[in-house]
Amino acid sequence: MRVERVDLLEFAEKASCFLLAAWPRPCLHYTPAYLRWQFGFPGSIPPVGVAVFDEDELVGFNGSTLRRLRFQQTTAEILLASFASVHPARRGGRAPGTLYRGMLEALRDCGLPHLAYAEGGSPGDLGALRAAPSAGFCLQRLGPFPVYGYVPHPDETPATVQVVETDDPLALLPAIRACDDTQTLWNAPDETMLAHYHKDPRPHALTLLYGPEGDLRGAAIVVQAEFVTAQGFRSVIMLDNLFLPRPDAETLHALCAFAAGRWAEQIGSVRITLPNVWGIDPGILEAAGLRHRQGHFIAQVCATDPAHPFLQAAGTNLEIV
Repeated sequence: MRVERVDLLEFAEKASCFLLAAWPRPCLHYTPAYLRWQFGFPGSIPPVGVAVFDEDELVGFNGSTLRRLRFQQTTAEILLASFASVHPARRGGRAPGTLYRGMLEALRDCGLPHLAYAEGGSPGDLGALRAAPSAGFCLQRLGPFPVYGYVPHPDETPATVQVVETDDPLALLPAIRACDDTQTLWNAPDETMLAHYHKDPRPHALTLLYGPEGDLRGAAIVVQAEFVTAQGFRSVIMLDNLFLPRPDAETLHALCAFAAGRWAEQIGSVRITLPNVWGIDPGILEAAGLRHRQGHFIAQVCATDPAHPFLQAAGTNLEIV
């Protein structure tokens, strides 16, 4: 069994086929276009990816995508490691450990810190706690990140907060820069990264949120994600990258109501999923009409330098990939 480092953009087609075969249903529809977009985020280095082969058979894959994060006064690039998958017939053998060790070695060699999400208490979550220190990383757990949902009701009172969709990614910058909670590892895309967010091949909307007096309340990216189920394909509206400097129930409710109606004509009745509502008080979430769904995520941020500022964070608003 061997580990190979792969050019992720060139490997996107193979990765798409492998991920869709390896992940249990329901799972995200990992199309080649979606993967090329994720692997194409701009940065100082190419994203890191590894594949595990048993002779000529692909039995494991893991990849990453670049992001730019800010914690207090430090802004730096980071690799968001995701897409880990092992062939179902090989999950009880050597492949999972080989894949994990190979990916950690590749991430260590690249010189950037990395962040990965996992379901709380899952093998991926617990495995990181054991493996990262032995690979030379200092690890900080972030979260938890409980998953919330929103279901629109026809008798809801119209919101006074205005949600404005924009085609200019740079219009989100004032809201992004206004986020200043000192415990949060903030997603801090620059102009080129924001432009790349807008190239997402999935239907999406860049939104700005304004109060009754015209004051900017925040920004968010609304995505129509496609999932593969046992019955076929299903669209899910996801609220990613909430940039809410001072979150309140009225603003959050207006955003959810907008998301529920954005593609209603094409996909009919929808439920809204908010995978990451870090930093928002549960009372605000409940007042906005959101309800906690089963399960939660944990993130691990890892760096070889024990003094790296990102290791002092408690949570992050970065989208869960």
